[in-house]
This record gives sequence, C-alpha cells and structure tokens, in this order.
Amino acid sequence: MNYEIKGINADEIRFKLNPVQTNITAGQEKPVFQRVVRRSTASQNQMAINLISKVESTKEAPKFFDLYVSFVGYFEVFNAQTQKDYDDFIEQATREVYHYVRNAIVSLTSSANVFSVILPVNPPYFTQVNPQNA
Repeated sequence: MNYEIKGINADEIRFKLNPVQTNITAGQEKPVFQRVVRRSTASQNQMAINLISKVESTKEAPKFFDLYVSFVGYFEVFNAQTQKDYDDFIEQATREVYHYVRNAIVSLTSSANVFSVILPVNPPYFTQVNPQNA
C-alpha cells in the first residue's frame, strides 16, 4: 500500500489567554485530540484526515488558555485492497498530520509567553476511526 500527500492545510487555529485565576496550576493544559477520516465520493482512492486538538477552560476546570488547532491532510491511496491496508494508511497519515498540529501548539503556547505545551513526537493512539463520505 502506497499513498501520496496532496496537501496539508490549517483549517482553524485559535488561541485565547484566559484571565489569571489563583486555582490554576501549571501542567493542567493537556490537549484533547480528535480525528475524523473522510473518503471522497468522487474517488475511493482520495481520503482526508482531519486532526483536531483543543484545550477548553470551564468553570469546573479552569485553564490558563483556550486552544483550538485543526489541520486537514489530503491523500491519495494506491494499492489498498483490504480494510487492514486502509487502517494502516490511516495510522500513517495521522502521523503526518499530527506533526503539523504539534508544531502549531508548541509555537502558539511558547509565543504567548505562557509555559509551552510540549507534546510527544509520536501521536497518541486513536481508538476510533470514523470513515465518512466527503
């Protein structure tokens, strides 16, 4: 199974510094990840991986900042014949898109002069794959 990257785009990037609160401690800002997989209706070989990462402050769990980063990778898949081939592709494509999301988060938090959120080099494990028609 082979694939070709057609493009990776920043879909949305938001960062908002929240008012300082005394009950917040550093290190509470662990991003939540979400992945959406879409298959083109025009061609079964074209797929999009949307990787979203966010940190949201609530009254119950206040955070130093709110963060929303979404990147979409567009790919063309070749020689994928079984579901395992597609699952392997989705894992590899997620790794490709994850590095863009990771770099955006590190850049945003360090540029805002708050403690940097440092994410692991390898993406977190995604338990659910959501194939959808685009």
